[in-house]
Amino acid sequence: MAKHKLKFGSIVHHPNVPHPNGTPAGPHYVVVLNPQEEIDSGSDLRVAGISTTLTYPLPDGWYELDNTPGKPGGHPNTGLFEACAVKGTWIARLPQSEVENRGKRAPLRTVRKIEDFLARQLAKLRKQKKREQAGS
Repeated sequence: MAKHKLKFGSIVHHPNVPHPNGTPAGPHYVVVLNPQEEIDSGSDLRVAGISTTLTYPLPDGWYELDNTPGKPGGHPNTGLFEACAVKGTWIARLPQSEVENRGKRAPLRTVRKIEDFLARQLAKLRKQKKREQAGS
């Protein structure tokens, strides 16, 4: 089987993605968020976890991904076969050598939404830190 090029937005599989609370969450698919230059240089991957445990309406920072239940190989673009969402609230770092890349990708619009969500979260944290420093 030909090796697929790892790209920004790739959906890859990892055997033990760390959960946001620090505990191992077991095997999961994740979406790669690194810029292409970092991927090509071999940097660890910054990823957002994909989960089939969903609540509706989806919380802020969670984005549904295209899937095709019951179809072998899943959705033609994402490869996903169950209702799922990528969670901007579940960010992890993984070595490239530990992921399995099947050549599937998340829609660019969804990856951009995750990036926008993370930028908003960072801005909130910076604002909060400024207020705390001003109050000291």
